[in-house]
Amino acid sequence: QKFSPPFFSDRGGRRERDYMNKNVEIVGIGIEYPSYGMVDYSGLEKYYNEKNIRIKSLMKILGKEGRYTRKNDDDYFQFLEISSKKALKAANLSVSDLDMVIVATDTPEYLSPTNALRITNILKAKNVKIAFDMNANCASGIVAIDQASSYMKVNRSINTALIICAFMGSNIFTPENPVSYCTFSDGVSSVILEKKDNLSGIIDTNYMTDCSYMNMDVLPAKGFSNILRSKDNKNEDMKLGTDQGLDISFIPEIWKVQLNELLANNNLNAENISQYLFSQFSLYHIKSTIQKMNLSDKHYTYVGEKYGYTGECSPIFALYDARKKGKIKRDDLIILCGIGAGYTSAAMLYKVGKEDLNIYENL
Repeated sequence: QKFSPPFFSDRGGRRERDYMNKNVEIVGIGIEYPSYGMVDYSGLEKYYNEKNIRIKSLMKILGKEGRYTRKNDDDYFQFLEISSKKALKAANLSVSDLDMVIVATDTPEYLSPTNALRITNILKAKNVKIAFDMNANCASGIVAIDQASSYMKVNRSINTALIICAFMGSNIFTPENPVSYCTFSDGVSSVILEKKDNLSGIIDTNYMTDCSYMNMDVLPAKGFSNILRSKDNKNEDMKLGTDQGLDISFIPEIWKVQLNELLANNNLNAENISQYLFSQFSLYHIKSTIQKMNLSDKHYTYVGEKYGYTGECSPIFALYDARKKGKIKRDDLIILCGIGAGYTSAAMLYKVGKEDLNIYENL
């Protein structure tokens, strides 16, 4: 397909410096989740029926069949470590090759020192030059990949990056919020980014932000000041707030607008994209977006019924699944799209290369 990557350009008839002309590919993908911790809806449905709350039709709309929850004594960083090692194995790289580590999460284990520094220490990645955490809620994964790749293109010393997305839904949900309690899973996805001389890889990104939804998934429910400065705080104060009838039916329309803008900016139409890999919170939102773009079901991958909702990890879980099933091949164009509470929505256009998007299942 004919498209124009915005960063492959001559300036005044002269090429940019060689290291700035390189592109960035996702060369390895790894995921990890507590596969032993399946919670199906039979018990949950009975629990909520006793409270006169019907969840069956809601879960059908969201496309969920259960969630995965880790044990209370499971180590947070074990999931990050396993996912990272799978991604490195898939990329045929070692920890000594890493220059940058980012942990993208809205469910961090620590605020200081950063979770990125902690996992860098666990991995014994002694050549890492920069490690930090970042948060854009459920858009964090795509934003982190974009931010890292943009930085890599202008910094000659950063050639390989590990991006870890961590979502521990069981840390934040409460039974008082049936949507999160029934859908939020625990999971981690990791990708390895590598600078290449190819025209494949990350092509472009597009963002939309609207700050009108400040009651959307508030965490902590009353803010940290209320917790840290109060003598009467409770564990529940650290949990996710209850959305007061918040209407999120707008998502398919803003996704359509955002995706059409990204496509237009790169001289593409919707049919040129082989796979759309969305946040996996709601099957209804995904199907509605696909219909609004006049596409068929073959153009998206949904894994929410398989893994539950894994937040910022979920577009990567969908990418992993699509690659595993052979739905993505060389020279395909794909789009990853995620939306974070509040909201910021991120969409990334990617061209599949010859040796990228490698996956690794079991260590």
